[in-house]
Amino acid sequence: MTHIKDSDCRVSPVTLMCEECGVDHSSACPECGGRGFHKDRCSQVPNWAPLQAVVTPEQMNDFMFMGVVPISGIIRYKHCDTRRYLNIGPLSLRTYRFLSLTGQYVLISRDEALQHVFA
Repeated sequence: MTHIKDSDCRVSPVTLMCEECGVDHSSACPECGGRGFHKDRCSQVPNWAPLQAVVTPEQMNDFMFMGVVPISGIIRYKHCDTRRYLNIGPLSLRTYRFLSLTGQYVLISRDEALQHVFA
């Protein structure tokens, strides 16, 4: 059985899993509070459109959605093999590099971002 929201589930008090679909309800999303499913408009729901605009269709499966940076809205994707991040602005499709020393995201060219993530 397929469920799409927490209220669809019959959660076991022992396992904290839905007895019908098997989804884990043991912890809540820190942003929306959803346990098995994110609520509408939660920024932790994967948004693949910016990545699709930046990489080839063949490269899409090589990335994981890692979330959205609060305030800036920059969307973070992590390459499965290199473990490096590709940070993309949600509307502008501009690419950013995170500077760990300052804790800031700085604008870089798309070419630089792709070289970094695939290196």
